[in-house]
Amino acid sequence: MADEPHIALSEYFIETWSTKDGLPHNSINDIAQTREGYLWFGTWEGFARYNGKTFQIFERGGESGMPDSGTLAFVAGPDGSLLVAGARGGLSSWKEGVWTPYAPAPTMIGSAMRDSKGNLWVTMPGKGLLMRPANETRATRDVHIIDNVTANKSVEDANGIIWAATDNGLYQVIDNKATLVSPGSGLPQVRAFSLLVTNDNTLLVGTEGGVWKRVGEDFQPLHPALTNEVVSTMMQDKRGDIWFGTINHGIFRLSPEGLEHLNIDNGIVHNRVQSILEDREQSIWIGTNSGLIRLRRAPFITISTRQGLNGDYVRTVMTHSDGSILVGTSTGLNRIRDGHVEQINWDQHTQPSVLSLGEATDGSVWVGTYTDGLLHWKNGQLTPVLQQSNGLPGNEVRAILTDHQQNLWIGTASGLSVLRPNGALHTYSADDGLPASFIMALQEDEQHRIWVGTGVGVSVFHNGKFEHIDISAMENAEYAFGFYSEPGYMWMTTDRGLLRYRSSDGAIGMVGRKNGLPIDKLFQVIPDNMGYLWLSSNRGMIRISKAEAVEVIEGRKQQIAVTTFGESDGMISAQANGGSMPAATRAGDGGIWVATARGAVMVHPERLGEFSKTRLTAVVESVESNTTPLNKDYTFPAGTTRIRINYSGLGYVLPERIRYRTRLEGFDPQWIDRENNTSAEYTNLPPGNYRFNVSASYPNGEWNGANTVINLRINPFFWQRPLFQALLVLLILLALFAIFRWRLRQARRNEERLRTLVAAKTLALQEQAEEFERQAKEDQLTRLANRRVFDKQLMLGFDDARAHDYPLTLAIFDIDHFKQINDRWSHVVGDKVLQSIGDLLRNTQQDARLSARWGGEEFTLLFPHMPIAQAAAICESLRVTLSQTDYRHIADGLQVTASFGLAESSSANDSNALIKQADHALYIAKQTGRNKVVCWSGEEDIAPGHFQI
Repeated sequence: MADEPHIALSEYFIETWSTKDGLPHNSINDIAQTREGYLWFGTWEGFARYNGKTFQIFERGGESGMPDSGTLAFVAGPDGSLLVAGARGGLSSWKEGVWTPYAPAPTMIGSAMRDSKGNLWVTMPGKGLLMRPANETRATRDVHIIDNVTANKSVEDANGIIWAATDNGLYQVIDNKATLVSPGSGLPQVRAFSLLVTNDNTLLVGTEGGVWKRVGEDFQPLHPALTNEVVSTMMQDKRGDIWFGTINHGIFRLSPEGLEHLNIDNGIVHNRVQSILEDREQSIWIGTNSGLIRLRRAPFITISTRQGLNGDYVRTVMTHSDGSILVGTSTGLNRIRDGHVEQINWDQHTQPSVLSLGEATDGSVWVGTYTDGLLHWKNGQLTPVLQQSNGLPGNEVRAILTDHQQNLWIGTASGLSVLRPNGALHTYSADDGLPASFIMALQEDEQHRIWVGTGVGVSVFHNGKFEHIDISAMENAEYAFGFYSEPGYMWMTTDRGLLRYRSSDGAIGMVGRKNGLPIDKLFQVIPDNMGYLWLSSNRGMIRISKAEAVEVIEGRKQQIAVTTFGESDGMISAQANGGSMPAATRAGDGGIWVATARGAVMVHPERLGEFSKTRLTAVVESVESNTTPLNKDYTFPAGTTRIRINYSGLGYVLPERIRYRTRLEGFDPQWIDRENNTSAEYTNLPPGNYRFNVSASYPNGEWNGANTVINLRINPFFWQRPLFQALLVLLILLALFAIFRWRLRQARRNEERLRTLVAAKTLALQEQAEEFERQAKEDQLTRLANRRVFDKQLMLGFDDARAHDYPLTLAIFDIDHFKQINDRWSHVVGDKVLQSIGDLLRNTQQDARLSARWGGEEFTLLFPHMPIAQAAAICESLRVTLSQTDYRHIADGLQVTASFGLAESSSANDSNALIKQADHALYIAKQTGRNKVVCWSGEEDIAPGHFQI
């Protein structure tokens, strides 16, 4: 902001701080600003670090290690360090949050500075000047340059010469040798309190007899008005202006515009000034015996009685065609021209309470008053024109308008009057169609209609009559405080927000609290040259985008961005006044002026951006958690579930408007907009390493590219450590492998069991199949082959015997009298007889290829490769065995015999013929007495060739 226009010292915005605001003491001995932007204030009860919002107090002992709380001097180093010096010779250095106490000086230190070589120079009351070599924290190498005198200040000039201001006068130190500057140089040998080397290497000496500057080897008074001032401190700002703090008369500033003065009578809290500092934002900080003062260039400049107004309570402001601003206050009329305030006096015993203003076509001004009716200011004179006594409906004139026909409209609290160019006066009231007689605003539109704002609505005068404009549909709006006309539209400020009337169809739209406005009641609307509308209210000035307002009114948008300006922006009072006109105006240079309860306030909208250009440093002030950090590197123990990081943007012009953004690398994927919040809280962060980034910026300003970064670490529980987790994973893998192996063995066992089961099932099925097959071939009772099997074997055997020409003998035998056995003993006994014969036949199976139960009590025997005679012998043996067997185990008295019939294949043509032959031989055996063996002889009847037994 170095290219900003020079402003008068009286136009600086003044703010004050004291112990009520957090300072440890009201005497501010020294002020410093460290590299990151912190401001430091030294007092008798400790020193305070300021971030724009709060003070952090440091006292003796503790982390600073100072032997006493009294702090008198700071040295801010280019490396970001701060050396603190004070009572009892205390010295301690702060850098990046770490304090390093130094060995104390012999007595209290009044001031301190480091030279270009890094040597430390301290002044002491009664002990003179001491030098401690660079990088030395001990006192063993201290050099006493000046002894036994009160030294107040030391500086180094561009030539490397050290100068010391003492109670004996000014000393020059070269190669650690001090020489008192003689009175012959022009410098009086009086007490010297302060020193300053200016940007052009001019040495200034502040003494109890004014300020002297070194010219060559001599000294001259700097300014005659300072000759009798006791100058305690001096500072040159970035513009080159020089500031002087005095013991008894406040502060002076010397600039190309001259010497200016501020004291307790026009804004500062005390006339004893002990320290001055210009910060990076070009605010001037002044330490006094009664608190801290800041002078700054605020976005808004307030013109009040301090600058020469005849009163602070401003009711109306108007831009005159000559470029001046007319200001009406409760105690008279003022004109501001070229930065100077001129009070316009009325030749009456009291000054008028001005409510409204209006410019006439000839450049004269109509002045509406609270009790004196309408006045006319012309040629430097205020003249009464109209009062209730000569035609006005009331003396309270709140609105004045000259229309295109030179009619003068006068709005009063009791009606509306119009003064014609011919001098005729006509008055309108509610009886003529006005919604009310209390008139607050007047405006002519491009159709030459006169708009009238009252306490109960709006009327438009056209073609000799009033037309009522109903605004009650806009959330019951009633009061119309002001108008702004543009082609096709009329904007109105009301008690329910901002309204816009469209001339083409009479449609009314609204921007109100529901759309984002912070307050209902608006007094005046003024457009600027940048597309914004400025609204005055009881809560300050409100700025909105005109384009956004149109979007809201036309229903294309619901919310509007709002910027509110108040006391912190330079307004001594945020309470703007309304109900009279004009309550705000736009000057020819684009500045917006508004009437407030504490002066006329002006802002240049196009310059607001200058206050946002400062790149701010964000600092992390503290880190809180539900656990205690393990060290200062923000390493937290396992189990930390909540971390809160408190930060601050080190800007002092608009500290409450600073916005922030943060990003926690390792957690946040992108920057988080924190708006005005000065802390970020994280819960349940997993263990690990994180990097916290924070940036700060003024509204519409650029983010600081150099983000402040701190590293954090949350230690894991042992089970969260990588080694443990790796071992756990390994154990899980081993367990899974073991389970896999076990499952594999189980699967194999199951497979084996299944295979065994399948084999068993298969075997069972095979056995069952074999059993079925056996059952299909075997007689169940005797377990001999059945007839079907026997017949098949007989057929096959017969064919084979014929084919290979070998003998095959068939024997058929029958149990004799078997029916009698069944009848006498039972079928069970008969079955047992059959079973015993089956057992007997199986035992003789080796002699016969096949034996079978052929049916009932008939059995068959087949003898391959055996002639009939040999087979007959076997059958005879079988017959004898049957007849001689003891069957008492079956039934008492049971005797079994059998009859046999045999035939040989050589005597038959096929197997059926063979069966018939054997069966016929059996028949012969039964007919001839039974219990015998008969062989087929080839005859139907018994013949001599028969073999029988």
